[in-house]
Amino acid sequence: MDENIALLQHLPSYCDGFFSITTSGQTKYYAVSTKEDAVTWVNSILEGRQASITNSMGHDQRPYPKAWKYIDQRGDAILQKKVRIKDRIRSIEKREMEMTEMSHGMTGAMPRGYFG
Repeated sequence: MDENIALLQHLPSYCDGFFSITTSGQTKYYAVSTKEDAVTWVNSILEGRQASITNSMGHDQRPYPKAWKYIDQRGDAILQKKVRIKDRIRSIEKREMEMTEMSHGMTGAMPRGYFG
């Protein structure tokens, strides 16, 4: 609550309201001209979020524009790319950790090649 009071003191003179959005651990604050505008923005965002959830579950009966489908596909592609990158980093870190553990028990150079 103290944070909200501090933010109100820093608003421009023509802004009487603000709202915040938190995504991925980051909070962004937006100043608006009236408190009613802030409530309208928050309600619109919540309604859009609920519509997105309903659509992703297949329960939305309204027509879905092709442009939105493209945007959703791009967002999914970006999400999958991030997941692949994180998985790759984890596997590299795991491999490095295993190599470090192996090298502590050995003296000299590591054996190379296949000795079967």
